[in-house]
Amino acid sequence: MAFLTVRVKGTEGYTRFDLGKDRTVVGRASACDLAVPTTNISREHCLLVKREDGWYVEDLNSSNGTYVNKEKLAAPRKLGEKDIIKAGAARLTFHAGDMKAVEALEVDARRQSEIDDADDPPLPPVDGLASACACPACGLWVSVAHRKRGEAVACPRCQGQIPVG
Repeated sequence: MAFLTVRVKGTEGYTRFDLGKDRTVVGRASACDLAVPTTNISREHCLLVKREDGWYVEDLNSSNGTYVNKEKLAAPRKLGEKDIIKAGAARLTFHAGDMKAVEALEVDARRQSEIDDADDPPLPPVDGLASACACPACGLWVSVAHRKRGEAVACPRCQGQIPVG
């Protein structure tokens, strides 16, 4: 299953969005599958579609256009691994692999790094998704890296408060 790494220009961190459906609408409208709360993205900005031969992205007549790797889209375009989709202030990095497998590899890599750097000060323990929490309102996983326990983070999709725990 494919997924996107979502970064918004001018903000810290990133989130991941699982492309679990064959069609995903990206935009600022709350009704979009991937809602990005920033003013310089159209309500329905672009569409990601799964076809037999892979994933495609197309612009939905957005005000500022949709770009893939700095090239403005004029027609639907097939996505390759680590292609970067620019939609307003949002940067969506496409990954063809399974999101859970990537997260597991990151946890293993961090643990191995801790073992290799035994003489460095220890990092906080890794307990699965130590740098992400799910929004209790909409279920979106949000980066909480560099946040203290007990602090709350605003969900970019529904604006709900996500406790860091």
